[in-house]
Amino acid sequence: MTTTQSMHDQTDSPSRFDAQRYRILFENAPVPIWEEDFTEVFTFFEELSKQGVDDFRQHFENHPEDVTSCAQMVKIIDVNQEVVNLHEAKSKEDVLGNLDEILAETSFDRFKEELVALANGETEIELEGEVKTLSGNRRNVFLKLIVDKRVNGKVIVLLTTLDITPWKDAEKAVQASEEKYRLLVENQSDFVVKVDADGRFLYVSPSYCRAFGKSEEELLGKTFMPLVHPDDQESTEKAMKSLYAPPYIAQMEQRAMTRDGWRWLVWSDSAIIDESGSVVEIIGVGRDIHQQKLAEESLRKSQGKFREIIEDVSEISIQGYNIEREVVFWNQASEKLYGYSEEEALGQKLEDLIIPEPMRKTVQNLVSRWIEHGEKIPASPLVLKNKQGDDVHVYSSHVLTESPQGAEMFCIDIDLGPIREAEEAVKASELLLSQINQVFLQFTPDPLTNINLLVELAGTHLNAACALYNRYLDEKLYTIGSWNAPLDYQYEDRADGHICYDIIKQDSASTVVIHDLQNSSYAATDPNVPAYNLETYIGKSVSFAGKCRGSICVVFQQDFQPSENVKKLLGIIASAIGVEEDRYNAQIEKSEAQHVAAEREKLSLVGKIAGKMAHDFNNVLGAIMGNTELAIPESHEQHTVETLELILEQTLRGRNLTRNLVAFAKDQEPKQVYFPLNDKIDLVLNLLKKDMQHVGVVKQWCPGLPDILADPGMVEHCLVNLLQNSLHAVSLTEQPEIRIKTSQREKQICISVSDNGCGIPEQYIDHIFEPAFTLKGGQDAKGVYAQGIKGTGYGMANVKKYLEQHNGTIEIESIEGEGTTITICFPEIQKSLSPSEVKEITSQGVISGKRILVVEDEEAISDVQYRILSNPPCSHKVDVATTGEMAMGLIDQNRYDLISLDVVLPGRITGVDVYKHLRETDFTTPVLFISGNLAFLESIKEMKRDDPYVDHLSKPCQNSEYISRLGGLLQDT
Repeated sequence: MTTTQSMHDQTDSPSRFDAQRYRILFENAPVPIWEEDFTEVFTFFEELSKQGVDDFRQHFENHPEDVTSCAQMVKIIDVNQEVVNLHEAKSKEDVLGNLDEILAETSFDRFKEELVALANGETEIELEGEVKTLSGNRRNVFLKLIVDKRVNGKVIVLLTTLDITPWKDAEKAVQASEEKYRLLVENQSDFVVKVDADGRFLYVSPSYCRAFGKSEEELLGKTFMPLVHPDDQESTEKAMKSLYAPPYIAQMEQRAMTRDGWRWLVWSDSAIIDESGSVVEIIGVGRDIHQQKLAEESLRKSQGKFREIIEDVSEISIQGYNIEREVVFWNQASEKLYGYSEEEALGQKLEDLIIPEPMRKTVQNLVSRWIEHGEKIPASPLVLKNKQGDDVHVYSSHVLTESPQGAEMFCIDIDLGPIREAEEAVKASELLLSQINQVFLQFTPDPLTNINLLVELAGTHLNAACALYNRYLDEKLYTIGSWNAPLDYQYEDRADGHICYDIIKQDSASTVVIHDLQNSSYAATDPNVPAYNLETYIGKSVSFAGKCRGSICVVFQQDFQPSENVKKLLGIIASAIGVEEDRYNAQIEKSEAQHVAAEREKLSLVGKIAGKMAHDFNNVLGAIMGNTELAIPESHEQHTVETLELILEQTLRGRNLTRNLVAFAKDQEPKQVYFPLNDKIDLVLNLLKKDMQHVGVVKQWCPGLPDILADPGMVEHCLVNLLQNSLHAVSLTEQPEIRIKTSQREKQICISVSDNGCGIPEQYIDHIFEPAFTLKGGQDAKGVYAQGIKGTGYGMANVKKYLEQHNGTIEIESIEGEGTTITICFPEIQKSLSPSEVKEITSQGVISGKRILVVEDEEAISDVQYRILSNPPCSHKVDVATTGEMAMGLIDQNRYDLISLDVVLPGRITGVDVYKHLRETDFTTPVLFISGNLAFLESIKEMKRDDPYVDHLSKPCQNSEYISRLGGLLQDT
């Protein structure tokens, strides 16, 4: 074949063809079109006819070379774009230049048939053939040739082709399917039946007949429903109804009565419809699945148990996925780990749910290769995502199982979060401990400097707005340590309303965190909250000296959620501050103790000298007083009598001086007796009645004042000294007045003596307790005392000494020229435990039911101790010994759990002797020494250092403190 000019380009194209229109139709036709010139071929036909050939088929059969010659005579004029597409070419030139490649082996026979038809005068020819593409693919085509001889005497043939490859492939498949279907129906074990619209059998396969034990004749024409189990007939009818609507198919499972009894069958039915769309027949293919159903039921029960087990695994996340990677199981641990509820997760794709974007393709490939090729996914640590998009670190392993629904993959994920958190916590703890250690290495001998270092550590480590340590004292908060405190911050403020004060009151063992401070009650009570826009408070109480007395806090101007490590840090810092506070108090106590020791040593020396002097001086005074009193009656001269009376007056003053010296020199332990304080004051006032006859006395007694436990003589001596000082102070006052008031403070009973006398100059108030110090007589430079009033200098020293021996206090308020008020207070010791003390002791978990020996010679004290120890809540069995000899005898006869031991006892055996006797045979029974003896206070320190089962309380002591110390000793043993 050769190519020539397209006919629509010829100037002499037929008039009925519009050249432009033809061009458009040709190029845009939706089917491939060939335009060919067959003129020479038809000329050849005419020559053959002239030669007498009338059977062209036979001729071409005998002369195949003529077929080849005719093929060469045909000239290709043009092809359209669809031809190019059909033959997978790039251009028309590719098609026209490669005709040999696009003609299939069968093209010669097809061309021969074309020649025969054309030679016999046919003008439209239809036939099928095969062509090749330039890519080597074969295509089945439908050919139609149209002959037009009216184009300038030339014979033009238009050849259209239609690609029928898909239909041919389908036809072959149908043919193959029909053959296979016939073979399957006749030879397979599955059942094949055909029924009419009423369910009557039209066809039954041999396998169906065998299964039901019936012949074909017995079944044809009968309905199938009676063979179905009654319980499955309704579901079968429902499934059959779906055959009457597109897509005209139905799937069902049912039990049927076979020759082997009721067995499970599965059916796949298809409806055959006529031209009107009505169902005329139904073809069903069935299979016996009885064993499979039994296996499924067994597997279902097994899986049910399996799922119950893994559902209850609370700490391991387990999920199940089908082969499409859709969630079919999601236990509670998965809900907790990934944040999706079971309802949210079921049906979702694995990769859409918890797999990060970069991993999704890999996960899909791994799952596919496992399911398709058996390549198990290795267990490994992974970083997945939760519902919020956060990283979830897990160690993931996988199991592939079979279920009635097909293969299922179970992912078993162990949360690595706690392990990572623990690792991070260890690192954080190591860093924190290193920082704490660095701070400790910077410690100095000064506790207050160290406290500030600890506060700075809290503030800097937490990147807080500010860090503070506050100490509570006398209803106020004092900031002892601070870091980054504002310039206008108040370092001293009233305690009430402050968060830190509440923390101190609560004395909680845990760290306290308060959020949203601006909307809390503290915005109105704590001035720092609104002043510095605080949002978060983190605080911890600080205990020292046996009680909660301070708090460390860090504050933030934004919301801050502390970790457990942060809380632990604050706890460590609070403990360290408590130690530094104890060191600070120890330094203060040491300083005070050194001062007291020096004072005591001085006073002891003064006392010894005064005692010796008083003894000798009293002898001298006695001789002078005796001879003076004898000389006065015998003197007749008035001048001599006046001189002798002056001598007698001065000797009486000397006697009072020596009396105070002796009282000061004595270092005896106070007696402990309960007595009414108001009565004692009345007694002293009566003794001084003569001296106070020109002074207005005002008494203000506290109603219901409990009896005081004290030494009556010492209290009387205190009152005499105080009243005498007031009498001297008002000696030049026009309207002298002395007020005496009793009151009850917290665990104290107090006496106040006030006067409107001369007062004490401020510079001397701190000196009035010093022995031999006085402002009277020769020291009265301003003349504020009446002539003749002189002081011994030992009155107030004795008052202070008595109060110290009773664990009491003394307060002085004085304004020079206006008057003085002196208040002395003694501990309030109840004769039994108060209800509040019982409640407090009970709440602390008191130890009861022990056997205790009380060694005490003061009956008032031993009675109280016996009552509180033997009655609830203590309920101990108590023995009482009043002497050392009695105590030793009871110790030898009985086994005691604890001994309460007075130091000073009547007779030659002291409390220390009783202790030594006990320790000869018993090294662990606790001993609580009770003593107010000043000398013993020094020796008990060494004793407590050597014996861990020894403690000490000074007389007098509060009942609650007494019980607490006893409980502590019992707890330790």
